[in-house]
Amino acid sequence: MRLWRALAALLACVAGGGPALAEALTVPADWQGRQVQLALDLEKPQGAGPFAVVILLPGCSAELDSGLNVWGNQLRSWGYATLRIESTASRGLGNICGNLDTMKVMISETAKDVFRAAFAIAGRPEIKPDKIAALGRSLGSNSLVWYVSRDIQAVNTTQTAATARGVKVVAAVAVTPNCENQGRVPVEMPILILAGALDDWNVASRCSDFASAPENSANVKIKIYPGATHGYDRPGAPTVYFGHRVEYNAAATQDSYAQARSFLAQYLQ
Repeated sequence: MRLWRALAALLACVAGGGPALAEALTVPADWQGRQVQLALDLEKPQGAGPFAVVILLPGCSAELDSGLNVWGNQLRSWGYATLRIESTASRGLGNICGNLDTMKVMISETAKDVFRAAFAIAGRPEIKPDKIAALGRSLGSNSLVWYVSRDIQAVNTTQTAATARGVKVVAAVAVTPNCENQGRVPVEMPILILAGALDDWNVASRCSDFASAPENSANVKIKIYPGATHGYDRPGAPTVYFGHRVEYNAAATQDSYAQARSFLAQYLQ
């Protein structure tokens, strides 16, 4: 997977004007009693920097994540560096979409991975360590909503270690998240939720309830797209995946890009 992304970036550069070849990084993480190396892909836009960074969090399977690659291209075209975390693959996990217990564990782990990844790039001169955001799709977006709505000691500890190096994650974008049973209010980090009204996997009405809580009105912004399903931003033919409808919606996708661009500009520029 990393080889294909690197090759695509190289071909774009050869074609003229594309971003530089992705730089492969790693950062250690404890996982089930052993240490693993989280694989990270850092890609920067053209220019000398320093750049604000958007950390990219994938979903539960590679098959659904082509949309995240397009998000990366968009973000770099707006002048942001991107740092993609291979959370599941680095732990030796493959497609976990049908394994609810593993997905629940990974929601919390991926939230910690945000700060592990931010810590890994904090000292780089071309990076602005206090201008970092995170964007996740599906499982990755669940991690972001989970983080901003719960008090998780393990995540707090990881965040504290990163903050000690001057790292500051200032905003989040969650694309088709599951907002079920969120508990911690008020939300302290600004978050943009982009959801499909026809999503039968991560039901949008839960996110509406979460966003409409009076305590959250200052920091939770939401846009729900009529006619859009789960994975509406994933290019390709419609499919049924683990019993759930996944269908590209061009209008919702393009508006999502516009919403995210405006939202991120408030915190990263």
